[in-house]
Amino acid sequence: MGNNSSKYRNILHKPKKTINKKDPIIIDKFEDDIDTKLIQYIYPNQLVPHSREDSEKRIQQYSESSIWKWQEFTEILTNLVYIAENKYIPAANIPKIIYIDGLIPIITNLIRISKGHNKVEISRSIFVDRERFCLIQSGRTKIGQDTSVNPDFTTEMGRDYYQTPIITIHIHPLLQGSFHFSYVDYISFLSVPKIFVMIVSNSEDIMMAIKTSATPTNTDPESIKKHIISTKDDISRIWNRLGIPQYELNLNKTICMEFGLILYKSIKGNTNIMKHINVVEA
Repeated sequence: MGNNSSKYRNILHKPKKTINKKDPIIIDKFEDDIDTKLIQYIYPNQLVPHSREDSEKRIQQYSESSIWKWQEFTEILTNLVYIAENKYIPAANIPKIIYIDGLIPIITNLIRISKGHNKVEISRSIFVDRERFCLIQSGRTKIGQDTSVNPDFTTEMGRDYYQTPIITIHIHPLLQGSFHFSYVDYISFLSVPKIFVMIVSNSEDIMMAIKTSATPTNTDPESIKKHIISTKDDISRIWNRLGIPQYELNLNKTICMEFGLILYKSIKGNTNIMKHINVVEA
């Protein structure tokens, strides 16, 4: 897309932080009612779509490329939410590469927080603000346990109507294979239809799962849970019996294939570049 510095800018507020010892959440208090930490604010105003048809054209235009730069990825996400909640990227147009430049500082910060809390899981959510037509960080960083954390979907104060959570980011402690999603991660992700993207990092690698138009939107959360647990148990029995390596990766591939998700992993040395993983490969 060339140099769009005149059209895009980053606005970062320095929030005050307090810790509630009873419920260990770091709360970023808003210093004003404009923004929480803003990832990407789109300028000028004419970039904001004026109709559903306009948004659909932009989604089609950007999604036809096999490489999505960060600005394009942002445009696709914001336009999808602008049209309607629970509308996902076209399954027919799966990019080979997605750049997540604007999310790297957030992931890096979460890794730092995780290490400072005995390497527990850490989570933060990203929202689309439909009025400002931008992506915004959640005002809260959730601190979990060794193997679990619940995402927080608290919007900026007074903007519940405009802000929709679409991305969850969480950190796994650095262990072998810990950059993969757990089966519990998928249960959580698929049980919240409005979440488009799930990202995990273990401080070395990053993995990303994205919902597509092939992902069911009206599935009962309990049915999702039962299906994923059954899939996990079946794969575990087969892998233990045959001694096949890469159990975690194959579990991720199987769940993604069954639920119409697409899977990406960061390139070594370039964690802002996510490369597509073919989930139907043996």
